[in-house]
Amino acid sequence: MSSVSTWFRPDAILNSIGNEQQRRMNKAAHTLAAYVKQSFQKTGKLGSQKRDAAGRFKARYHRLVSGGQKRTLYGASKKDETPAIQTGDLKRSIIAEVVKDGGEFVGMVGPMATVKGKSLKYAYWLEFGTSRMKARPFLRPAVTENRSKLYDILANG
Repeated sequence: MSSVSTWFRPDAILNSIGNEQQRRMNKAAHTLAAYVKQSFQKTGKLGSQKRDAAGRFKARYHRLVSGGQKRTLYGASKKDETPAIQTGDLKRSIIAEVVKDGGEFVGMVGPMATVKGKSLKYAYWLEFGTSRMKARPFLRPAVTENRSKLYDILANG
């Protein structure tokens, strides 16, 4: 009579579960980052700003009386709308990252601190507003609007 045996390695099982959790969190974080970036394209009326034939925003140029310099003027987004695209730096700065915090994987989505050496501290002001400006959130609405899709990714991969 021959015996059949196998090795039971709990570490290998835990590692494979951890890898699957990390993969799902990574997918959810990158999906959310894509939704955030898409929200910038959904911006409604932008004051005097117009779109060209390709759908990109065109800046209007006006001559300034003093000095005759050209200056680009942009239409501003209205309160509670996603921010208007002016330079595109904020949209390009949105990144997704997954880190291990203790025994959990945490997905983080948001703007980088700087792009091309320029500070993006205005991202916080846009998201939460200031004493002089109403909020123009772009992260929180993306989470709210896509919560069920993100849960599905985390639960089912």
